[in-house]
Amino acid sequence: MNNNKNPECVYCNSTETGFFLKNNAFSYFKCKDCNLVFLFPQSSEKHTLFSNKRMYGERNKIVEYFKREKYYQGVSSRIIKQIKKYQKKGKLLDVGSSYGLFLNEARRAGFDVFGVEKEKEATDYSKKRFNLKIFNNYFENLKGGQYDIVSFIDVLEHLPNLKLVLAKTKKLLKSDGILFIQCPNLQSLVFKLTKEKWNWLLPNVHLYHFSIKSLKKVLEENGFRVLSVKTYDNVSEFAYNLIDVLGIKKVPQNFLKKLFWKSLRIFFLVILQLSFVWSYFGYGGSINIIAKKNNH
Repeated sequence: MNNNKNPECVYCNSTETGFFLKNNAFSYFKCKDCNLVFLFPQSSEKHTLFSNKRMYGERNKIVEYFKREKYYQGVSSRIIKQIKKYQKKGKLLDVGSSYGLFLNEARRAGFDVFGVEKEKEATDYSKKRFNLKIFNNYFENLKGGQYDIVSFIDVLEHLPNLKLVLAKTKKLLKSDGILFIQCPNLQSLVFKLTKEKWNWLLPNVHLYHFSIKSLKKVLEENGFRVLSVKTYDNVSEFAYNLIDVLGIKKVPQNFLKKLFWKSLRIFFLVILQLSFVWSYFGYGGSINIIAKKNNH
């Protein structure tokens, strides 16, 4: 602990931390050395596992997920297009592979695909539906294998030990292998507008949050060279987050209120077509980063 009674950084152990924001009973602090924002106190492993399972490992979540199958296929195609700029083929390992949709799209694009997923329900589903090679295990416990690409798609912020995870990633990557990460962007426009009501805070599930600066620093300190950084916004999620903050969903749903709600949603969806402008300057809701491991 430092002199101000603030917690040490959960990543770099610096005592130079300061209060960042509060979300209900949860507090977040920011490290002045590495710029990482982290939840404190960190959830117990048991609590985190329970929270993750409720969000990703129950059968009803599978039904909800595949209601947006076309959207997730579009996201997968965009990610694969980015990866192919640096690695056109080879063995791809997706960490936290969930229900297998991304891996199925990557296989269609010509990659030899593998996944690691700790939730048995998700593992079983992706094997049955897509006939994928999925290891039902923790990433840190994975043995053997050398991969051309390792991907973390909205997963890295869930994993408690960044240094251990990145060391394992380096070990699994071939000498010319690349790492792809997608995660929520703490410097995004939607976060600046919503703050403690940001939908992607997700206490007990997201243990920390990255800006471009902090993610690049973490990668470089752990033996990776950043090749590409982009941000992008999901227009619908942006609109719904703003609408949640305004509290419009909570008003009585008579005809006029419903008309107002639909009109506002349409307005947001039209205006947010301009999201490519602020995303270009690094303020999109998600960070997409590609890095290559240093071999010296």
